[in-house]
Amino acid sequence: MRTEIIGADVDYMDADSLAALEVLDDAAWPVLVEAGQMAGAGDVGIDNDIALTHETLAQFDDSRNAWSERGARREIEVGGVAGREYKDIQIAKGQRRQNLIVLDFGSQRVTMVW
Repeated sequence: MRTEIIGADVDYMDADSLAALEVLDDAAWPVLVEAGQMAGAGDVGIDNDIALTHETLAQFDDSRNAWSERGARREIEVGGVAGREYKDIQIAKGQRRQNLIVLDFGSQRVTMVW
């Protein structure tokens, strides 16, 4: 994704989130923005952390069984892109509880954590 698509927000993003976004096609930006707004995640890459993963949606659902706190799970579709929203999860004891969106952009999945 070209930084011109992201606009002025690029100045406020952490380096890891920006690096993940730069790998994506420009068409992914409006999908991420809409998903963030829908879930109350704030501004993409500013109020949350963005990362790429090769883990499929089904693998996220399976790995959820091993999380310390499974939270709530919801299947979502944003701009024709399938995904999952997990609320109030804790991957391992002692870690903070967080929310997670996973969007499937084909060969890669994008995670948004806040």
